[in-house]
Amino acid sequence: MNTIFYTNITTAFGPMKIYGQKSMIHRVCFDFIETQYPTVKYWKPCDFFHKEAKAIKGFLSGDKNAIDALCWQIPETGTDFQQKVWKQIQGIPTGKTLSYGSLAQKIGNPRSARAVGNACNANPFLFLVPCHRVVGHNTIGGFGWGLERKESLLALEHKM
Repeated sequence: MNTIFYTNITTAFGPMKIYGQKSMIHRVCFDFIETQYPTVKYWKPCDFFHKEAKAIKGFLSGDKNAIDALCWQIPETGTDFQQKVWKQIQGIPTGKTLSYGSLAQKIGNPRSARAVGNACNANPFLFLVPCHRVVGHNTIGGFGWGLERKESLLALEHKM
């Protein structure tokens, strides 16, 4: 992988980027560190992800259906376990949450709540796989992009 393209997005939640190649998104995130891709030699800004950027901005402006309107092609990345977790997370409706333990039960591994949390932390597809909707039993849980952002995202979705 020598070249990765990206589109910058300005949001009320902070600057974001969509990374990928012409035909597929590799990552949607805040505060991305390019050193996570040591084999990439070239980083090029692009407009390939214009529709996706517009959908994310719409969603973050309160349009519940903005992201669902697009057909997202998510690459099969991560471990089998992570893929199982991410697939289940995609089924959590906007404005709802599910605990790490409940998600672990849904994938057939009731004792793997901590591993579910790790899979959430490894999720490269913010909003496409809405890991911010996964919470602790009696707490908000963690969030790789900051608990304040998680709380704000959940509050926004609750209003939708």
